[in-house]
Amino acid sequence: MAKVHGNDPTGYSYGDADALKSAAQSLASAIDGQTATRSAAASNAGREFRGYFSQVFADNAGIASRSAGKLSDALSSLVGFVDELREAAKQEDRRRVHPNPHYHTYEPNETGGTRRRAKPARPLP
Repeated sequence: MAKVHGNDPTGYSYGDADALKSAAQSLASAIDGQTATRSAAASNAGREFRGYFSQVFADNAGIASRSAGKLSDALSSLVGFVDELREAAKQEDRRRVHPNPHYHTYEPNETGGTRRRAKPARPLP
């Protein structure tokens, strides 16, 4: 008899999703934790430079600071997306274990296809 498809688990790797989420959270925390240290180091180094290089260094430090913030925000968004996908996969796996009632109204036929199963007669009131 042919196997009915569509009820197999999604194959979503919950462990890999958790590992990605954990790595993204750790990296975002590390970037956020370095903000004060980097700012202080840039400020100290900025006092040592004079002229044009002082301005270039200040511009580069500002770009680095903004980029670090954007990267941290993107990693935080990634964590949110992983959570959403994980929940959606969990719901889909749950749905596939408990299919909708219409799923059972078809049965395999002799040719390997499916045919609509005859509905039982309704009981009289």
